[in-house]
Amino acid sequence: MIKHPSPEVNNNISDNPTISGFPSILLGQLQISAEDANGSGAISARSITVFGAKVETGQMWNNIKLFRNELLVVDDTGSTRTEYQLAQHNNCVYSVPNDQVCEEMGDMFDIGKIRCLRRPPKWKHADASIPMHGGESLLFLGQFYAAKSKLMNQYFGSGQSIYLFTLVSGDTLKFQAFMQDTNEQTAEDHYRLEEQMMAFDSHYKHIDEVEILIKAGDKYLHQYIAEHKRSGKEILTVLLQYAKTKSLKQQILKRLALA
Repeated sequence: MIKHPSPEVNNNISDNPTISGFPSILLGQLQISAEDANGSGAISARSITVFGAKVETGQMWNNIKLFRNELLVVDDTGSTRTEYQLAQHNNCVYSVPNDQVCEEMGDMFDIGKIRCLRRPPKWKHADASIPMHGGESLLFLGQFYAAKSKLMNQYFGSGQSIYLFTLVSGDTLKFQAFMQDTNEQTAEDHYRLEEQMMAFDSHYKHIDEVEILIKAGDKYLHQYIAEHKRSGKEILTVLLQYAKTKSLKQQILKRLALA
């Protein structure tokens, strides 16, 4: 489950860790259950907390200081707590220094082949960079949204989604991330979509409840359901009735033909 930070949580910036000496802001927290952990290949359940900061680059442009975003990922298993500082090192992907980074552009990689803890990322797939290892994507854990607020603008920047991936080695998780501008949706839209996707994950076996979700959902939820591995013939048939674009209808019909 992903927890999105409330404004009250972020008000006390002084309680947050610093990143390269600069104050950070909480972007979100991901709880991985024992069931999730076993499915991902990790040994133990854990809590993963993500902070972000604006860090000075040491460069100037027209007498203006330049900044870059950096992330701090805190992996807490209950018995161990490990911090990973991620930044861009001549790549689109954020990683720790000297980490081996291999990335694939989204328009060259089938979104259905992205390995996911729960569900695939909601992003502009053609514009995405996917962290890879050994010919496969890293495991996608979840995404966080930097909602518009005065604090977010001051300490990180708003309107971006952060997509967190991991490479599992025993009980050790190595993290990489990708960020993308998703300004066309509001924070409320992002949180509502997250709740609707969780509801679908929990109730996909109940077609009446799924139809209610589909009727209330927007194009992003419809796309999510169309791509979901649990969407069988019955769900796709209902979704086809409410699909609003020709491309989505074609995608659904293609899946129905294979069902």
